[in-house]
Amino acid sequence: MILYLELRHKLEKLYSDMISHVSRDALDRGNRLLGIRQKNSLSFRSEAEVSILFDFLVYEQVSGKECLAEKFLRTAGDLTPNQLELLGTIIGKPTSLYRVISTRSAKSQVLVEDCLHPI
Repeated sequence: MILYLELRHKLEKLYSDMISHVSRDALDRGNRLLGIRQKNSLSFRSEAEVSILFDFLVYEQVSGKECLAEKFLRTAGDLTPNQLELLGTIIGKPTSLYRVISTRSAKSQVLVEDCLHPI
């Protein structure tokens, strides 16, 4: 957790630069997948959800073939060596988003659905 918080602090400036590269489609899909969109507006239950949404958009291939970090690297122009290094820690390391479908406590099982890469 400490390493994550240190990296998150270093990424704050880079993240704020990347926000201009978020497409409306990616933002809408991320909001829908995370359950943040309520009717026609965003509804954050806590300040942490803003970070969760942005981390999701930065790391995941939400819309198209590349994540926001890859798009930023391709389109941003001149980047510092530190920015290039930080982007290198992000690119190629996607996760996924899972929805719990059911649980079986007697067998200690959880059935999940991959929301980004459905079968």
